[in-house]
Amino acid sequence: MDIKDVIKGFEKPDRKYSAVAFWFWNGELNPDFLAWQIDEMVDKGVYGGFMHARAYLKTPYLENDWWKAVDKCVARGREKGFNPWIYDEYAWPSGTAGSTFEFGYQKPSRVLAEGEKNMAKGLYARKYAAGEPIDEENLLAKFPTDNGGTLAFYRRVYLKSVDYLNKDAIRVFINCTHEEYKKRYESDFGTTIPGVFFDEIYMIGYPLPWTDSLPDEFLARCGYDLMKELPCLLEGEDDHARKVRRDYYRVISELYEEAFFKQISEWCTENNLMLTGHTEEYLQSHPRRQGNFFNTMRHLHIPGADNHDYRYRFPRKITFCEPKYAVSVARAYNRERCMSEAMGGAGWGCSLQEFKRGINTMGAMGINMFTLHGFYNECEHQGSQADWPTSFFYQNPYWKYFKNFGDYISRICYMNTIGRPVVDNALYYPINELYEDMVQGEANERGKIMCQDFDRALNILLCRQMDTDMIDYESLARANIKEGKIEVGQQSFSALICPANMKIDEILAEKLRNFVETGGHLIFYSSNPGEAAPKPFGEYTVYKPESLPEVLRNRFTPDVQVIEGDNTDLYVNHRVVGDLHYYMISNSTNKKRQVTLQLRQVGNVIRMDPETGKTMPVKSCSKDGGTRVVINLEADEACYLLFYKKVVLQDNEAILQDKEAILQDKEAIPPTEDMAMKVSSIQPITGHWSFIPLSKEYDSRWGVNSNYCMMDIPIAVFSSESGGQSQLIRICNKEGELGKCGRHLSEWKASWITRRPSWCDDADATDLYFRKVLWLDSDAIQARLCIVAVNNFTLYVNGQKVCSHISNRNPIEVDIAKYLQKGKNLMAVHVHNHIPLPGKNVCEDETLPPERIISLLLEGTILTANQQQIIKSDGSWIVCRTPGDDWYKIDIDIEANARHLDPKTCTSFGKGAPDHVWLYAWERGRPPIQPWGNIPLFGNDVKLPQQIAYTITLPAGTVLIEKPEVRGKFNCLLDGLPISFDKGAVILENDGVVRTLVIQVTAESLDDGLLKPIRVMVKPHNVLLGDWRMEGLKWFSGRALYHKEFTLEKQSNCRYWLDLGDVRFNAEIWVNKKLVGTRIWEPYRIEITDALVDGINELDIVVANSAAVERQFMLVDEGVALGWNRYWNEDNIYREPQNLVSGLQGPVQLYVCTFNDW
Repeated sequence: MDIKDVIKGFEKPDRKYSAVAFWFWNGELNPDFLAWQIDEMVDKGVYGGFMHARAYLKTPYLENDWWKAVDKCVARGREKGFNPWIYDEYAWPSGTAGSTFEFGYQKPSRVLAEGEKNMAKGLYARKYAAGEPIDEENLLAKFPTDNGGTLAFYRRVYLKSVDYLNKDAIRVFINCTHEEYKKRYESDFGTTIPGVFFDEIYMIGYPLPWTDSLPDEFLARCGYDLMKELPCLLEGEDDHARKVRRDYYRVISELYEEAFFKQISEWCTENNLMLTGHTEEYLQSHPRRQGNFFNTMRHLHIPGADNHDYRYRFPRKITFCEPKYAVSVARAYNRERCMSEAMGGAGWGCSLQEFKRGINTMGAMGINMFTLHGFYNECEHQGSQADWPTSFFYQNPYWKYFKNFGDYISRICYMNTIGRPVVDNALYYPINELYEDMVQGEANERGKIMCQDFDRALNILLCRQMDTDMIDYESLARANIKEGKIEVGQQSFSALICPANMKIDEILAEKLRNFVETGGHLIFYSSNPGEAAPKPFGEYTVYKPESLPEVLRNRFTPDVQVIEGDNTDLYVNHRVVGDLHYYMISNSTNKKRQVTLQLRQVGNVIRMDPETGKTMPVKSCSKDGGTRVVINLEADEACYLLFYKKVVLQDNEAILQDKEAILQDKEAIPPTEDMAMKVSSIQPITGHWSFIPLSKEYDSRWGVNSNYCMMDIPIAVFSSESGGQSQLIRICNKEGELGKCGRHLSEWKASWITRRPSWCDDADATDLYFRKVLWLDSDAIQARLCIVAVNNFTLYVNGQKVCSHISNRNPIEVDIAKYLQKGKNLMAVHVHNHIPLPGKNVCEDETLPPERIISLLLEGTILTANQQQIIKSDGSWIVCRTPGDDWYKIDIDIEANARHLDPKTCTSFGKGAPDHVWLYAWERGRPPIQPWGNIPLFGNDVKLPQQIAYTITLPAGTVLIEKPEVRGKFNCLLDGLPISFDKGAVILENDGVVRTLVIQVTAESLDDGLLKPIRVMVKPHNVLLGDWRMEGLKWFSGRALYHKEFTLEKQSNCRYWLDLGDVRFNAEIWVNKKLVGTRIWEPYRIEITDALVDGINELDIVVANSAAVERQFMLVDEGVALGWNRYWNEDNIYREPQNLVSGLQGPVQLYVCTFNDW
């Protein structure tokens, strides 16, 4: 390729480089709707999608209606140039060909239905004392211990997991899934259907993986009997024990590789399909769960990796090892593409700019295929609303502008695919060394340190702009050593960085000697003090991981150095195509910066902008044998620097001192212009703007001619005579359902409570223990409680057992007066559920099972001579999962150490408070919360009739209120004054004021109340720039139009740039009714010269905000009781309240620019 070919391909990349949708097929699949979704994706620059059956799929998987949906997508794909990729499973992990869930709509696994032979196995040990009876069931082997006891090994069967070490089981999976696609679509394989995605497989056996063929396979491959050596898998530091562990993990890795990866890859190759997917990318878990990562993933045509840390790290940040594993395998085994399942679970609040940051960082790591997680078929039901959002798709206001992001990703993928990488440093993958340090299935202390050092070495090098790939034993053994380089696959390494405990056999010893003798750099590292380098290189210095950048810098000239400026979160990669070298530079922070770079490559430089596809010259000069470049990078900006000629310039510092777009006390003009332009003046555009929210039609329509907007206000504050509390409600639970007061009315003041140690609550617990301290001024005269539990409870008062009952969600009344005393009292309740929820969520179903979710509901009244005290279950109680024996006793002060846990602060569903920690209770919600509904309080149902009220905030600019649709007698107040809807609507003056409408209803039935959202007409009104939620739009996700006129004396020798300042989050810029462009991230700046006129100009800005603003109110009744659902629809959103700010914030300024002289 010559430079013209590279630039042409960059400007408009081929469709094969586009992002690929992780297309969530949930709910009921409508083939025509799926075809519409394909049209939408193609329109936005997304030309492929993995047809991914999610847990909440209602259409029967691999049955007639499923195939009708696939038929439609394959046909539409042929027509539109869209690639529907196969995703090989219902939900995940791959291999079951059907459901392993207890709930949901799908048939059970077709693979596991064949019986135990296809089920995963594990090996565990149990020690028996001398004379203790030995359990013979599932016993595989037993050994005498030194104290006369017995060490017994048992086989465990995992009923819901596939044996990935069993070729026959995987063959059944292929027959049930892959062959079924082949029957129908073979003619489309390799064209319309490019390939297959597998997902998240791992060896589940704990603490040790097992398969029934392992003893025979081990004997055949290792030459000795594993069954006689099983104790070595648990302990032993002698050479023999370490050898047994090394052989054991090697063999299970080989079986894993051959049964799944090799077998499926060969099937795909034979059928003209590409295999991609991912497993797990953390070294410490590889021996037991993944085996040798390189050996398994080398069978993929497109090696892949997961990308967890837009969900598990906050602030969100890419974990380098995840993309680097896939990149390293691809490069070592000559694979053109490497894939990331990218940024799933970032949450509804994540902006496109932050997603761009992730793309840039992974691009700098070398990823060149992005599978965006996810594109939701729907997300309006309990099963789909907490399925690791966000949705990049039509549910999001930014979808209208996604073509900008789609093209951006395509350009990154194109530039990261053509040519080959230039990477100096190889980091040795020490899987064989780790095998020896696995004890009882876990890394011992030495192994943990080795894994930490490995990750630290990779991280420190990448953070110092020293690109580094991993290399495995097999790749190193087959590499060609030439002139101090390790040449393997696409790579040519100058330095090999190895752990000090590296196992060097004769093959590697010869290879490494040759490498060093021809000029290569062999470096050993360890954080263990005093650890020596391995033989035959024992005289080599061993360095700490933190010192590796300096060590390398002293050995040879680094490819990239930051001479001036902040190098934090600045990442690079270098590629060459033909004789054209280019570097990707990523500023992976939300702060703009200027850096001076020293690049080893020599020549003239042009800068390539992946956002626009444009190129421009960059001022540079020859310096210190390379090229020095000064570049400005906006927040989260990446660019490519392309060397297009090997021209040696004079060493002239003056060129650099005439710096690129350093405009003192003024904002820099965008990089595509800043070499030639300077700011001569700035014209602020201040004062009031005309503002109006836009209707949903503008989600696809382009224009700024909106004189009014009809809006349905979905939320209200509900209050009633019962319960005593007002609550913010969604008027209709789901679209198409009518509102009714019965969703909100209850006599209970108490809430269902439970324990919530992280994102999730303890719905999978069998036992929870609750405590509440209360104080009485005198002896109790009366004290009655009404208690409901899921499912059994035992009540203690002041250390005395009062009663035990099987509640099964039915209220139990208890008199506790005689157990109470003046002063301090303690109520303690043990709740037991023998059938808890099997996991943390129920994403596979539309409703929650009421009998499975452990909870407590308690309310009562205590009457003394001087007071009446209401006792109720709420967040003031404390709760524990595994307490001490005295948990119910009054003289134990547990409350002093109880913790308030905020789920927003937890980084994972698995990381939070341990089971033994007492937490303040989490309120699921008050009755009639689903799935339990209405429950009588002391035998009393909701009292009817009663007065209820809905308080609705009307947006500023409201000029018409349509008559509310209400069941029951009602009247309305507007700002406290009665109004009548005798004419079907109320017309208001447009005074730009937020108003309050109260609808008072006499409810005689639980079906009475406000049936539908209030419908209003809003017209433009004047505002100062700021958060549009203050305009009575706290619930509104969508678009709004800002309009203003300004006067300009236009000068022919000037160029004009409009800077919008702060925008939340996407903007269309219209000048004199002409669309100039869109901006979806910082800087919100655009040239508008050609659209301006001399005199009065009209400026219209359409702004789209975050989906999170609306999604925080959209959790359906069926899901609100579960912590997992609340996390994704509330806590995850509220942890970054700044992303709820909406609209044009400004300041808006017009930059008047002239050309520089040079």
